[in-house]
Amino acid sequence: MILRQWASVERVTLVKRIAVTAPGQGHGRMLLAAAVDRVFLETDAYRLCIGLFPDNHRARRAYEAVGFTAEGIARGSAFFKGVHRDELVMAQLRPEWEKRRRLGHSAART
Repeated sequence: MILRQWASVERVTLVKRIAVTAPGQGHGRMLLAAAVDRVFLETDAYRLCIGLFPDNHRARRAYEAVGFTAEGIARGSAFFKGVHRDELVMAQLRPEWEKRRRLGHSAART
């Protein structure tokens, strides 16, 4: 996993990349859940965001399961294999994460 802008002045952290060797077994979701908790516990980040290709339904379900919300499409914002592609922007805000923790739905337990 690559996180960018850890503890940035803007209080926004970006999940740049997640890679797992055996997709579909829940490892990526567990890794992301642990990263969400670490970001909000160890920094004063207010916003944690991630981008994905709109047709990546498996990733979207995993991100939603740990508290991310779809915000919209950033047209042509991803440059992948020489082609500009749209990106679905998802984010989780600190108050949302805190509410999930209070309700016993910590990202790491999801």
